[in-house]
Amino acid sequence: MGMGACVSFVLGVGSLLIDAGPLRSQPVCTIDGSVESCEATLIGTALTVVRADGSVIRTKRLGRCGSDQGSDGTTQRCTVRIEVPNDFVYGLQVLKPQGAIELIAPIFRIELDGVTRSAE
Repeated sequence: MGMGACVSFVLGVGSLLIDAGPLRSQPVCTIDGSVESCEATLIGTALTVVRADGSVIRTKRLGRCGSDQGSDGTTQRCTVRIEVPNDFVYGLQVLKPQGAIELIAPIFRIELDGVTRSAE
């Protein structure tokens, strides 16, 4: 599976689907002003986002993650390898309290709200 062109986009909140496997959220994605549905799965620090067209973005943690304790909870920052179709980039994955996630790379930025994290 792969992802289309690398562009800046923001993923919004949707309903939560629960099955016997990992917890998945089905947010509404906004990509360059265009809204589409997508699915996000977070297991430990491994994030998978599947866009409506079937293209996939996956992250793999590299080394240790740092964390900061704030008034609203713990924020975890991890350097990640981000797999996009036929390529990869390195970036930063920020796991914020209450299920918010930011994925920051030189070629795009993703924001997810309301993703439930499953144990590793």
